Amino acid sequence: MRNLLIVLSCLFVLVVTDNAQALQAGPPPTVGYMKLFREINEAKGKIVLINFFATWCGPCKLEIPGLMALRKLYPEKEIRMIGVSMDTDYGQLRAYLQQTPVNYTVYHADAQVAQIFQVGSLPKMLVYDQKGTLVVNHSGFLAPEQLKNVLDRLVGEHTPGNAGRPVSTQQQTAAQGNQ
Repeated sequence: MRNLLIVLSCLFVLVVTDNAQALQAGPPPTVGYMKLFREINEAKGKIVLINFFATWCGPCKLEIPGLMALRKLYPEKEIRMIGVSMDTDYGQLRAYLQQTPVNYTVYHADAQVAQIFQVGSLPKMLVYDQKGTLVVNHSGFLAPEQLKNVLDRLVGEHTPGNAGRPVSTQQQTAAQGNQ
């Protein structure tokens, strides 16, 4: 019985820590490309959305409220949302997040992330389906309505009666834009 209580306590701490990280006021942890790949792999069964941004990027700051609204529409059990800051000034990122607290996990990228994920311009949006396949690779501002259409379609694929329906070419084209 005591062991069960210890295990349950540890699980509770892990869940609270994971959810609290997205809402923390403190500095986000630095992430490397291997951790991002692990997150994508471990989220099989969920859609994974990765938004590369910087606090000095105007279009990036325009995307963030839309991402926060989408987070409210889709629970964590369906979509794993990750923001990856490409800021070189860690203090500026920390100040931005204190002023604009987001409701999804945010990391600060290490030096290799941009190269491995081919982040040539910002913002950049990657969306992986529930099987871990990259379905959206978009550079530049992505309107929340366009992203919502893609997410709705991907979520709908895994509801009863919709299995196997692919994301339409029109939705992929609209969401991918400049690859």
